[in-house]
Amino acid sequence: AVIGDGQGVGTIHDDGTGSGGTDDDTPALSVSSPAVVEGTDNHAVFTVSLSNASTSDVSFNLALANSSATGGGVDYGTGGAGNLQVFVGGVWVDAASATIAAGATSVQVRTPVTDDLLDEAAGTFTLTATVTAGTTSNPSATGTGTIGDNDGAPALTINDVTRNEAAGTISFTVTLDAPSALAVSVDYAAANGTATSGADFGAGVDGLSGTLTFGAGVTSQTLTLSI
Repeated sequence: AVIGDGQGVGTIHDDGTGSGGTDDDTPALSVSSPAVVEGTDNHAVFTVSLSNASTSDVSFNLALANSSATGGGVDYGTGGAGNLQVFVGGVWVDAASATIAAGATSVQVRTPVTDDLLDEAAGTFTLTATVTAGTTSNPSATGTGTIGDNDGAPALTINDVTRNEAAGTISFTVTLDAPSALAVSVDYAAANGTATSGADFGAGVDGLSGTLTFGAGVTSQTLTLSI
């Protein structure tokens, strides 16, 4: 017998049972959501991942965005070099894009965390990866970084004041020993000592009792009574 073609070719079609009827081997892109504490963690490290390895490289752009935390070195990031880095070949490299090589499933991305001196609520920001080359089942993915605070609440003090009764008023300075990123409200009340309310001192500008509020960043307020 004469063999005209001694080789047969088998072709395998994907069954299309993946999400939306797409190739069920197409990986999905995701970005982790790290939680860090300022002063304890120097960086917030995100992991950009594929749900399964791809037969080709997958490349994507990287972008940080503010939420309740502020970038540029205020709460995270920097104003220049080191703002966003990718772990490549065993070292961290400044980059605004990254690639997950064929056969691999993840890459790490980081940004610095600022250790400030402000008492503040936890802040959040995001990292978004947007695919520029390769195939994934979703065009982009976003992770949220959370920065916990390590600063205690400021301490409150009020000074002692001596005035001649002819001065007409007496003013006390209420002070916080450190600024806060949060508004701080305190109640106050004047009370008799050897001087008597109504006879020796009165409500004056601020009243004998009330609430004093320090706006964010404010460390000093004045209370004035009449004498």
